Amino acid sequence: MNFFTHRIRIVGISLLLSFAAVLVFNLHGGSQAKEIYRTINTQAQKTVTEQAEYNALALFKELEALSSQLKRPEFTVYTTDFLNLVSSKDEPELRKDLNNRIDKLYMDPEFVDKLYILGADSSQKSFVSNIGSKAVLDENPPSIEDLEYAGLLDIFTNNGTGIPLYFNQGELIAKIYKKWNSATDQQIKRVTAFARQLEGKLLLTNRVNFSLELLVLSSDMFERLIPEKQFPDVVLSVSTQEGKLIWHNQNESAVRADWLEYVKLLSPYGLKMTIAFHYNQHAIFSILRTYAAVSLVVIVASLMLSIWISGKIVSPIVELSKFMQLEGGKLPLNIVPENWAGKQWLPHLSVRLKVLYLFMLSVGLPIIFAIIFYWQLLNTFSNHQLQSSMERITDQTGLTVSNEMQRYERMVQQLSENADLLSRMNRSTDVLSGGTAPSVDGQYDYTTLGDLSYFVLFDSLGRVNYSSIFSDSPALFHLEPSVFSNDPDQDLLWQPQGPDIFRKDTLKIVGNLYKSGQKNSERTGYIQIVLKPDVFQSIPLPASVNWKLYTNLDQLLYDVFSTKSELLNELRNYTSVNRSIAGTDRKLVLQYPKDLSNDLRNRLLLTDLVVLLTVFAVCMLAGQGMSHIIVRTIRKMQIRMDQMSDNYLQPKFQYRSNDELGVLVQSFNEMIYKINLLMRENIESRTREQTMLMLKSQAELNMLQQQINPHFLYNTLESINMEAQASESPKISTMVSALAQIFRYSISKGPELVPLSTEIKHTQNYIAIQQIRFRDRFSVEYQISEEVLSQPVLKFILQPIVENAIQHGLSEYTSGGELHISAKCENGCIQIRVADNGVGMKKNQIQEIHERMQVMDFQAADDKVPTSRSGYGMDNVFRRLQLYYGGKAEFRIESKLMKGTTIVLIIPFHMDMKN
Repeated sequence: MNFFTHRIRIVGISLLLSFAAVLVFNLHGGSQAKEIYRTINTQAQKTVTEQAEYNALALFKELEALSSQLKRPEFTVYTTDFLNLVSSKDEPELRKDLNNRIDKLYMDPEFVDKLYILGADSSQKSFVSNIGSKAVLDENPPSIEDLEYAGLLDIFTNNGTGIPLYFNQGELIAKIYKKWNSATDQQIKRVTAFARQLEGKLLLTNRVNFSLELLVLSSDMFERLIPEKQFPDVVLSVSTQEGKLIWHNQNESAVRADWLEYVKLLSPYGLKMTIAFHYNQHAIFSILRTYAAVSLVVIVASLMLSIWISGKIVSPIVELSKFMQLEGGKLPLNIVPENWAGKQWLPHLSVRLKVLYLFMLSVGLPIIFAIIFYWQLLNTFSNHQLQSSMERITDQTGLTVSNEMQRYERMVQQLSENADLLSRMNRSTDVLSGGTAPSVDGQYDYTTLGDLSYFVLFDSLGRVNYSSIFSDSPALFHLEPSVFSNDPDQDLLWQPQGPDIFRKDTLKIVGNLYKSGQKNSERTGYIQIVLKPDVFQSIPLPASVNWKLYTNLDQLLYDVFSTKSELLNELRNYTSVNRSIAGTDRKLVLQYPKDLSNDLRNRLLLTDLVVLLTVFAVCMLAGQGMSHIIVRTIRKMQIRMDQMSDNYLQPKFQYRSNDELGVLVQSFNEMIYKINLLMRENIESRTREQTMLMLKSQAELNMLQQQINPHFLYNTLESINMEAQASESPKISTMVSALAQIFRYSISKGPELVPLSTEIKHTQNYIAIQQIRFRDRFSVEYQISEEVLSQPVLKFILQPIVENAIQHGLSEYTSGGELHISAKCENGCIQIRVADNGVGMKKNQIQEIHERMQVMDFQAADDKVPTSRSGYGMDNVFRRLQLYYGGKAEFRIESKLMKGTTIVLIIPFHMDMKN
């Protein structure tokens, strides 16, 4: 990670922490949303399941009671009077009378499809009724004897009264066989046709003396268990305990693994009810999408905060490194000004605390806002789910209440046609003075009679005819004769909840009483059924949920709050759901506490706080770790600065990173390097000056030692030259003139620097003497650029090199020797080349020369370096160049054996002699 700066590291860690935090909160929030969804919807699903079970059991209890009523003699006399042995002229009237009696049972066609009453044998008539239809069915059902001969009678009678039977397609047919040899093919045929009609149907059977009663239940009866609007999201099925599927609202293959399934045994009826509820993933996905959008905003906010705050923290370090880069190479060094980094962020805090605050602010602050938003979103989600679940409970409760009310209405209709009650009403209205009280318990088995508190008979004027309690106190009871004035054709009326004679709020049902029990006869009075106050309390509901029943005109019929007085004071904290009850003019209002899901949300809030504290703890650890990395390097620099002495600066220390601290350390090291370099240059400059003075003094001393009275020699050479010219000896004149000029150049007291043209002239004088000496064994070629002739160079740097080339390279030639001397300007420097085609040098000779040139102490190497006759050897030229130009001059040797040698001098360029 060396290419990362600390700022990028800080921003990256902050972004990583934010991402990790929002990821945790997303996972946690999704888990919370699922828990809220499952907890709230599970309550609704359990309530729907329990009410569906309640409806199923109530339905079968009513059917069981209906089956028991069919055992009464008035329903079996038709099949036990041996009507096939007598004249059939009375049979139609008897059949009609039986149909009328069955109609008065008010069997619901949604529950019962057909009724069979089978005679014992061929001497007795059998009866078939299509419930809900007045038409007489022309069927020829088998007798009990036929069933016995075909082996099916025991199958229909073994379960007993009220226990349903169910046979799959082909199951009954497979059980038919000739149990007795006397069984005819016609009997088997009748039984087979009858069995086909019963297969795939749910049956209730009664064996009464010489008759067998079979109730064929409708396949639509189970649709009354749950509201139809819930069918798309619910798979409801009813089967036998052996696994035979009787009915289902949709294919069970629609049930998936994530659906929640409930199984209820409908005891003692031997059936099993299964309800599977759809798991609405779209609701979870919706909140997760919102979580993701909020998370993106949080990450962006965290990124922006971390970039801004990290810039405030790192900018002083960056500014300090820039200052050190600018000031490191200057003498004298400047101190850091007070406002060197501008206005700082929290200047009184340490870097460690600033980094810690950065993580707390850039990560913690957005997360806090995210939690607040998450919580609001979760609260909205839970309220929506609670509202949705309560709507489902309301729909289910409305259906259950409607089913209960229909059962009570059927009871009132049956009681209003009770012969004993009608005969009572047809007597004198002054019945309270004597007579026998009517009885209903012994005549009919009403499953809802247990829910009655009492009932009262009124005549058409509203006077009490009979009451089931306090019959000697008629003044306790009252009924307005105009109770049906709004709708004269109405036979039943639910009176709004009000006080009964025990001053308890309860519901009352009023029904018409007709003289002959038929609606087309004269109305003789009314029957008022007073239900018990807790009549609807057995309907399964969550403990804190209550409901009210209204008419479509918003008239209150029933309020369960009146039976729960302890909840009256809490009504203001409740919210409600309104639902119309399908098929009725009533609506149900379900009331539930606003804070019903608060306990769950509060529990989830604690987990949110734990996660938040964990995030802050991780932020603190990250801040501590990151600040330690930054402060550790700064501390090392501080220690290194403290260890510096006054006269010598410690070498650089290693920090292998390119971040802000790496730049600062690099600037610090560069500053140390530049200061050390300046100090070394200062020392070397002084050393060069001293060495140059020493060399100059030594050269002058050598000249004095080697030449006695050079002026005398110079004057003598001039005299010889004049004599040579007088004698017409040009070579002698040339040699003497050149030698005189060499002496004059050597003993001059001028400056160290001379124009290159002067140095070349001195060299040409030397070459002229050598060419006469060696009798033209070599030739010389000059290539001198005009722009370098005026450039100043050190004296005596070219002649010693030429001398070396002639003596060591060309002296052995008899002819053909070549010497090339060139000078030009290249890359801001003067490049001087001296090349010969002499014998050259071996590699070890070149290496030895290089080693001698590396000896920096001139005096120590003086004994080892041979000098030429001019007093300056090639090594001397190299050292003088290095001392004068401070290492900026170059001295190169290129040589190949028997090929020649080239000496290259590169000297810094001067504009003119004045510089």
